Amino acid sequence: IVVDAASSADVRPVVLRYDDPRLRWLRLGVHTGSPALVRNAGTLLAEGAYVAYLDDDNAYDPRHISELYSALSRDPTRVGAYGDRRYVRMDRFSICWPVRSRDWDPAWLLTQGNYIDTSDLLLRRDVILQMGGWNPSIRGFEDWDLVGRIARHGWAMIHVPLTLTEYTCHEGNLFQILYRKIRKKSLI
Repeated sequence: IVVDAASSADVRPVVLRYDDPRLRWLRLGVHTGSPALVRNAGTLLAEGAYVAYLDDDNAYDPRHISELYSALSRDPTRVGAYGDRRYVRMDRFSICWPVRSRDWDPAWLLTQGNYIDTSDLLLRRDVILQMGGWNPSIRGFEDWDLVGRIARHGWAMIHVPLTLTEYTCHEGNLFQILYRKIRKKSLI
């Protein structure tokens, strides 16, 4: 499922190039400014038991879905799986941030910070729906909110210690914008 949040790029021809009846495309009529609304739309359209999310400036390792699904298949008590990520520059070769990893640790998540990015995840769709989906009132930390709600429900996820996602660092992504704001405040 490709959800186009009224981007300026013409995504439809790219999607239509793939002759696959499983592939669906939804173009929202207006740019919402809320990644949560876009993810909720995709989750509602999904028919499978699991959902994964990939932002347009990130990339999956070819093993991403299979490794996470395999981990979940071995432990059906877990509601999701996540891998590690590498932060790369726009050229996709130079690393701008080290690989982050940590096993599932709800106490850390709820008190210290998020270490699981949206694109790192493979989640049970029924769990996302049971929690009411992604919170559209949060912009910038909606992944931390969702993972935190999973932790507060007492559910657990499994960490797959493989680098399965590339997160692209560029001036326009939220990670960079928030990092610059924090750095500016710390220098004042």
